[in-house]
Amino acid sequence: MKNKKRVAVICGLLLMGPAVLSQMQNEDAVMTVEAVEQENLLANGDFTLGTDSWGLMHEYGGDATFTADNEQAEVTVHNIAGIHAEWGVPISWSSQFVQENVALEANTRYKLSFDAKSSIARPVVLEYTEFKGNLKENFYLTEEMQTFTHEFETLQAATMHLKFLIGNVQHEGELTPEEEHTLTFDNISLVSLGEVQEETGEKDWQLTWQDEFDGETLDLSKWRIDEGNGYWSGDEWINGWGNNEKQYYHEDNVTVTDGKLILEAREEQISDEQGDYDYTSGKILSDGLFSQTFGRFEARMKLPDGQGYWPAFWMMPQDDTYGTWAASGELDIMENAGANTDKVGGAIHFGDLWPNNTYLAGDYHFEEGSTTEFNTYSVEWEPEEIRWYVNDELFYKTSDWYTESYEKPAPFDQDFYMILNLAVGGWYGGEPDASTAFPGQVEVDYVRVYEDANANYDKSPSPLKETVEEPEEPTDELDRDPANWEAVGDNLVTDGSFDDTTTFGDPDSDATWKTFNMADHDPNGGKGEFSVVDNVLNTEIQQLGWNWWQIQLMQDMELTEGTYKLTFDMTSELARDMRVELVGSGEEIKVFPVDETEETYELIFHVGGGTESLMFGFGREIDEEELAVPYNMTLDNIVLKAAEPVEEAPAEPTPDEEDGEWVEIGDNLIEDGMFDETTDFGNADELSTWNIHNQGDYENWAGLAGFSVVDGVVNAEITQVGWDWWQIQLYQNLDVVQSGTYRLSFDMASEHARNVRVELVNAGLEVMDFTVNEEMNTYEAIVEIENGEGLQLLFGLGRLPEDEELDTPYTVMLDNVSLKEVEFVVEEEPVEEEPGDETDPENGETPVEGEEPGDENDDKNDDKQENEKVDEKDDLKDDQNEEKDKDDKKDKEKSDTADEDGEKLPETATAIWSVGALGLTGLGTGLGLKVFKKD
Repeated sequence: MKNKKRVAVICGLLLMGPAVLSQMQNEDAVMTVEAVEQENLLANGDFTLGTDSWGLMHEYGGDATFTADNEQAEVTVHNIAGIHAEWGVPISWSSQFVQENVALEANTRYKLSFDAKSSIARPVVLEYTEFKGNLKENFYLTEEMQTFTHEFETLQAATMHLKFLIGNVQHEGELTPEEEHTLTFDNISLVSLGEVQEETGEKDWQLTWQDEFDGETLDLSKWRIDEGNGYWSGDEWINGWGNNEKQYYHEDNVTVTDGKLILEAREEQISDEQGDYDYTSGKILSDGLFSQTFGRFEARMKLPDGQGYWPAFWMMPQDDTYGTWAASGELDIMENAGANTDKVGGAIHFGDLWPNNTYLAGDYHFEEGSTTEFNTYSVEWEPEEIRWYVNDELFYKTSDWYTESYEKPAPFDQDFYMILNLAVGGWYGGEPDASTAFPGQVEVDYVRVYEDANANYDKSPSPLKETVEEPEEPTDELDRDPANWEAVGDNLVTDGSFDDTTTFGDPDSDATWKTFNMADHDPNGGKGEFSVVDNVLNTEIQQLGWNWWQIQLMQDMELTEGTYKLTFDMTSELARDMRVELVGSGEEIKVFPVDETEETYELIFHVGGGTESLMFGFGREIDEEELAVPYNMTLDNIVLKAAEPVEEAPAEPTPDEEDGEWVEIGDNLIEDGMFDETTDFGNADELSTWNIHNQGDYENWAGLAGFSVVDGVVNAEITQVGWDWWQIQLYQNLDVVQSGTYRLSFDMASEHARNVRVELVNAGLEVMDFTVNEEMNTYEAIVEIENGEGLQLLFGLGRLPEDEELDTPYTVMLDNVSLKEVEFVVEEEPVEEEPGDETDPENGETPVEGEEPGDENDDKNDDKQENEKVDEKDDLKDDQNEEKDKDDKKDKEKSDTADEDGEKLPETATAIWSVGALGLTGLGTGLGLKVFKKD
């Protein structure tokens, strides 16, 4: 069972190839393999007999052809088919390159190897079917021929079908390109590595928990009943439990009768504030009541027969120790698509946060009996291996899980709780139809949990993986800065001003402008209504979907290798991110912010050839804010031309701190930066001068802090550090800021030494990183701001995974926040005057005593008053009433002492961050560092 945001990708979350899967040894197992002569079990694997023994299968509109004229298989894919209209997933199996009826022996280890390439880089799925413990493995092909290998074991003798799924496979959020392409295969072999003899150490399974359901009602000391059709993820409601499920879970559908738990699905209407539903059903969980790490978990169950039923017995982590789904894991003991009464599946989900996760799964095929009879479904979970059983018959095992950031056995080394449910609809088995009989029931005779009394497992959380920083590849930021490229030649976009366009075609049409809406294939997908009003494209966003490509505007085009400059005008009623891609060009997808102000955008693309289309993506990524729909966006004046480099202008002289200094020339743009007036803080729903955000209000174990103002100083008490710097925020939205150079300055201290991140959001600058300690020091950064609209100053008090995890609670203090415009002033060499000559040669006047030439007394008095105000506030905060000259004397003594030790700690940390013709440059952070650079 899956419990995730929006959509479960059934066939497409990949492990990068070349990949080798090998079964790992159990601590309690001794594994041996008898050596045998390696004979290829596949017929015509070198294709010397042409196409003999190999063939193609097609479903859902997939189309491919196959030849073997040069003793290599060349499979040309004409149509990958796209997205399944009902399930909303990529159809990886729309075309299959197969060899059927390969005999496998029981308890044998096999090695498959093959050479492969593709005329366009793309993933393929390797699938072994028709035997207990179906296996899938994923490989990524490039234009270069590579050798791939994969090892696996059989548990029973079987006849296997070997399949390369070459339809629409998803990889890291990207789908297989739709253009026609050719896959080349050669030297495909399957050899036996010999019989596997495994002697498992004796297990002493001791009962730790059970429910025999022998009462009259559900025992609420062991289970809780779930209700509803979804859940909140932060401030976003996820309907259908993230799996497109149609049922509303209700307590009336959970009963205990004659010593059995009954979960009943009914066809009946019910509504809540989130929507209307046509089905009800039952779901129970043991979270918060019972959970266990490692052991044997089993249930004796009888499942319903019917299209659209999705019964499951599965487990989730009690605490998301390693992050949200699926970084902390999911363990599916049994799940079944109700129309298939001869098969059940087991799986684990792991890797990283969705959508960068993956899974491993196996199936059990009933040779006798079916799911509609009582069967015992169980899993044996140990630190180095997980094994799945039906009626004590082992059908799948694996040890090949991992997490992105933590050592094994994470994530499967923490307490998991159990779930029993009967879903209706969803990705696993599809929707109910006219043949589906209601009501349908899951009957559960018992649930029992054991632990191995002979085992002595380490149940402490796994440590972070040791990371070796790879040297950064040199990058040429000039390459993609529009200011350095001049557009030349004709516009390659047809009707980019929408003077002639009145209608739009679908992706397969010959129309000038084409559109795509995922909602046409999945009711929850992205949807936009396109029209042309007064020669401007208007797009009404009606449904956001969960990926940027789910709403598309595109135009076919073929570009030769070279550099191109794209310009266009765009607005959005609601501020958001947009994406543009030259599909097939090999260039990265461009991401940029848009809002209600019409702007002309300029983007540079370096094309390697093979371009298919220009595509604007109006959808939204799952981690982006879900905006209120409908809202409107406009697009006009689209121009794509070849680009040539602009001659480089002479570099400006670099400011040298010894030659001058940054002088403030503007007022403080931060409101109440000294926190004299702030007593309460706002949030995203109710903004104030200063606002806060705690991700821990929405997710367990995420960042959490309490904010208060004490004697004019912000105190942030960190109670949960979370796993990203932005999970604890203090921020202020700024009015329009004029382009220019600014000094950001603030005082900060922390009871524990740590890193703090500061960002000027929407300014086009990198996040700044400061190291703070228990001393209240002043930190500064010189920043170049080019885009001064919609800015936000944000202090991030969360923690990155690589940061030290400090003991909580502790307090971080902040004061005297300012953002002022500055200019670099070069000091002039003083002119030496003749001794005794105090007369101004210009007018013959002699300066008044106590007054400098030019009469700067007024400015000095202003500076003095401002300094006195700050001194008064510092005296109040430190609760000191000493005379200022005493403070100065004490500071001097402290300074002298530090100088003698050679370890004087600077009081000011300065960093320079600039963005301009050279792109974003972070020139330095850290206490006492002063580096100056102008573009």
